Amino acid sequence: MAMKNYIVAVVLGLAAFQVARAGEKEHRKLAEEYLKLSDVEKQMALALDTQVDLLVKAYPDHYKEHRAALKRTYQRFYSWEKVKPLMTDVCIKHFSEDELKEIIQFVKSPIGQKFLKKQPELAKSNQEITLKLVGGNGEAIQKAFEEEVEKDR
Repeated sequence: MAMKNYIVAVVLGLAAFQVARAGEKEHRKLAEEYLKLSDVEKQMALALDTQVDLLVKAYPDHYKEHRAALKRTYQRFYSWEKVKPLMTDVCIKHFSEDELKEIIQFVKSPIGQKFLKKQPELAKSNQEITLKLVGGNGEAIQKAFEEEVEKDR
């Protein structure tokens, strides 16, 4: 009788594992669909270009003549092949399957499409604002940082 209960428990455990794996696959599939619909790969490439442009603008003596090399360096460490599984995991961590379904529905809507099209402009504006605020204040920021570190001691 104990052996029969053991076998039933093992079979039920395997069945539960298969159900969980099927749910995991669906969750991952939804996250990947969201990333594809959101054109994250293209947005990431645009963000990389913007980052390179901002670095060249902020440090022209260092990067101006080597913009192409800087971009290739970023691409080597920040390729879509490396980022996609990580981004998929982030989506899975933060959104349930039902939430991803709702997000996908939004992304497919006209306002969702407009939102996505404006994302690169918004990201570029955010980076430019940051550069403007930080740009000429490097020494002041470093001094303020050192003062804050002293407070922690």
